[in-house]
Amino acid sequence: MSTIHIPDDSQDLRNHLDTSVWKFVQPSETLAATQQQAPPFVLYAMISTWYESDIVEAAVRNCFAHGCERVYILDNNSPDGTADIAQKAGAVLALSYSTDFYRDELRIGLLNKTMKAITEEERHSRLWWICLDCDEFIQVPGQQRLVDWLKYLNPRCNCVGAMSFDHYPTDKPENIPGFHPAVFQPYGMLRHLYVCKNQHWKHPLLRYDNGNWNICHTRGLHAPFVKGGEKLIGPQEGLFLHHFMFREEEFTRQRLKELCQPKPELQNAYRSIVDDNRLNGEGAIKRFKNLDLIYSQQWGLAELCHAQAFKLQHGIPVRHWSKLMSARDYHPLLWHTDEESRLAADQWRAKKAIQLIQRQYPEPTNPPSKDPPPEMFRIRDVCWPQFIGFEIARNCNRATEHCRACPSADLDRYGKLDTSMSLDDNTIVACVQYAYDNGFNGHVVWHYYNEPLLSWKRLKPLILRIRESVPKSLFALWTNGDMIRRPWEEPQTNAMAIARTSSGIDPDELSVFHTCWVSNYANIDWSFLKTHVTRLITLSGALDNRKQATKESRRTSCLRPFNELILDCYGNAHLCCADWKGTAGLGNVFRDGYEKLVSDYIAMRDLVASNPMPRNCPSICKTCQIKDSSIGQLVPEMVSQQQIYVKTLQAISRSVR
Repeated sequence: MSTIHIPDDSQDLRNHLDTSVWKFVQPSETLAATQQQAPPFVLYAMISTWYESDIVEAAVRNCFAHGCERVYILDNNSPDGTADIAQKAGAVLALSYSTDFYRDELRIGLLNKTMKAITEEERHSRLWWICLDCDEFIQVPGQQRLVDWLKYLNPRCNCVGAMSFDHYPTDKPENIPGFHPAVFQPYGMLRHLYVCKNQHWKHPLLRYDNGNWNICHTRGLHAPFVKGGEKLIGPQEGLFLHHFMFREEEFTRQRLKELCQPKPELQNAYRSIVDDNRLNGEGAIKRFKNLDLIYSQQWGLAELCHAQAFKLQHGIPVRHWSKLMSARDYHPLLWHTDEESRLAADQWRAKKAIQLIQRQYPEPTNPPSKDPPPEMFRIRDVCWPQFIGFEIARNCNRATEHCRACPSADLDRYGKLDTSMSLDDNTIVACVQYAYDNGFNGHVVWHYYNEPLLSWKRLKPLILRIRESVPKSLFALWTNGDMIRRPWEEPQTNAMAIARTSSGIDPDELSVFHTCWVSNYANIDWSFLKTHVTRLITLSGALDNRKQATKESRRTSCLRPFNELILDCYGNAHLCCADWKGTAGLGNVFRDGYEKLVSDYIAMRDLVASNPMPRNCPSICKTCQIKDSSIGQLVPEMVSQQQIYVKTLQAISRSVR
């Protein structure tokens, strides 16, 4: 077997930087910004990548948000599809190169060579290059775009330094692909480096005029070198970099494992050994050794990477950003809204909880012939509620009578919801088909704040159509019973009885329903229906105070959304019957599709079921007067499975916050 040669990083340096020509110099001047615009210029970005699929999309988007005309990628043959993700986000793959070891001096040499070729070929009168590691995000004071900030930079400036805010994870999720990681990591520390009189950690932004390559980068982008007696001139106010070494825990552990664990194919050397030898163990290997301390937030015991720049031996001074810098300096420029990042975090937590539950309760490979014990459930079954509901029409014959307590006749019944399209039969059939195809085993219902039997002429053939398409489908009826013929009633009793006798529904026709729920506003004996349906439940008919939301915000969990996923008669999804204006924002089936509605419902339902509810859950859920602390008994055979799911979910939710 041939011996693996571990490269000498200093040789890589000599190969790309002739120190007889190139010299390190301090910025000789620092100039104030001007009131007049600088001459026209071009702004490009160059991002170095290896194994960055979790963050590269956001890194590229950040550069474009700051006005970069092009974003180039210098990729070290990433094994996780980093380059493909970057290109889909709009970046240009400038170069992909392969090495057994991470070699920073080689990377810098290739970066300089690539930038030099582009600079000399295009010969722009003024070309700014911003060079970044993939875990670094530009920050311009005052939430300005970099391109706008450069317009008022003194025209003599050719180099811009940056302090770095090193972010550390204190909450879950630590990062979500496509979003600015600063949204999820508000704690960290400021980096300085004293090779620069302005205490800048890096000098990532350099300018070249008319294709003249007279400044180059050195390792880490900390200190530029110049040739030919060139001077470095910088502004009084520099940039900040948001720096994210520790992202989503599972991904970060895998990435550093690939970088720092001995590999048989390298004869038990590890990928970052060249760089770590150069840095006396202060590089990636130190991050790897401190992972447990970092993610358990033991800042007093964790060790800082590159600690020699601070003369700090132990401990990382992690603080909230507001204790270290002003909001003007800190707040990043975002390409997404706060609401989008909040929803993404909610969905991440729900998905993570479900993954953990799946590991704890795996799907059996050979299910027993009899009913399995509760712990053997299939995870996809309990992702569904007990009912999926479709409000077949909006009218109810008791709406006026119940107007004080029931939203049915409320003038603001649909709030700001989309009411431009009515729920049609084809859409309902497609939704039911999707549900049963994907593990739903509950009942299909037709009520919300309507009386379903007022639409019996439409409903009966629709049920038969669904049953033909989905033979295993089961239906439940929730009704006030006013439209049902009663066997003892004479036609002349009253107008309602006359209507029921002449055009009401024969109880025999209700056999299409598995279960019938009757709200007994009429205060009669409904037992005659037992011969027509499998299960009959008679309710008191007492109305609650759901229209009277409290001003008090209570974060106790609620399990009511496990009962049903509702589409109102205009296709808007509702988390439960208490959210009758749809303020939880689940969406509309015509705009978003049923699959997305189901996914968002699961994420939000599991969020609301957490105990306590997180602060970012829908406000309607915190002020609701009719929260349920237990699983409903709508479809009894689903209850035990859902109870296990909720118990595990609540235990896990505490560990992923």
